[in-house]
Amino acid sequence: MKKILILLFIQLIGYNVFGAVNLSISGGIVPNSMYRGGSYPITIYVQNNGSSSTSAYFIVNVSINTVSTYGGQSWLLDIPVFGGISGNSTITLNTTITIPCTYSTGVRYILAAVDSIPGAIAESNESDNN
Repeated sequence: MKKILILLFIQLIGYNVFGAVNLSISGGIVPNSMYRGGSYPITIYVQNNGSSSTSAYFIVNVSINTVSTYGGQSWLLDIPVFGGISGNSTITLNTTITIPCTYSTGVRYILAAVDSIPGAIAESNESDNN
């Protein structure tokens, strides 16, 4: 019995700590120009740099911001991803976003983050999710 508990513990540690799964946004495609109130197609590439797959459900958050980094942004859309992603692979998400009519004109950045709730998907690196 003691041996089985030790083996299970090592397996869980290996999965959660040593990087079996590592999700990140590897890129995307958005239109060069968008207008308030318009709906636009976007493409987001989600990559699993880890060696193991995740079959867990996770969410990709899409937001708009006045700067190209996270902080102070407004969420536009949450994309649920069912079925997970294999290790060392990339999936393509195609969706449509609508730019709110209330936004003032100017330069805006469309940002994406995967698994933005720390610990929702056990990853080797939680800091590279956007």
